[in-house]
Amino acid sequence: MAIVLSIVSLIFVSGFQLLRNTGVYARKTSTDLLESLVERGRSSAASSRSVALLAILEPGELPEIDEASMGIFRVIEWETGQMAVTVEMLQRWQPVEPGIVFARGDEQSIRNAMDEPAITLKYLRGEDEIQIEVHALAFTPRGRLHWPVGSDPVLIRLAEGSYRGKRKNPVLHFQGDEPSVAETRIRIGRTLARSYRLN
Repeated sequence: MAIVLSIVSLIFVSGFQLLRNTGVYARKTSTDLLESLVERGRSSAASSRSVALLAILEPGELPEIDEASMGIFRVIEWETGQMAVTVEMLQRWQPVEPGIVFARGDEQSIRNAMDEPAITLKYLRGEDEIQIEVHALAFTPRGRLHWPVGSDPVLIRLAEGSYRGKRKNPVLHFQGDEPSVAETRIRIGRTLARSYRLN
């Protein structure tokens, strides 16, 4: 009996460690993707001499996309003060790893880009016009952060969790009994819109 209990305990511990390692891998891979797309957005803005967007799409906006995803767009028309933006897609939607969400909430007094108002993207896919609501980072040709508006940096939080309910709200997974979330926090600068990991 003791041997059986020992084997069950070993399997349980091994399974827990495997799940934990999977979460760490998912966060690292998703963070690497975000950082590479920030650089792609900045370089696209510079090369096209127009504002470029890194759009963050959460589940439920497009029926064919199940995971939170990111895409790069060139701005064609964006009137001052308007929340609707006409864009051209430069790079297809790229999903973050399963089990990763874009968390809300500030950190160290840095505004979270996901707490800012969503904007409406309008673009053509084939002959169809697509209109979707997204959160976004926008970059000027000089490499500055254009959106969200302001003079301070902004934050993106990639956390372990899932999207639930009809509205697909992000639900964070906490680590054991501790009130801490397994997450990676990335600051995006304002004057030089590069990404910096805070943890």
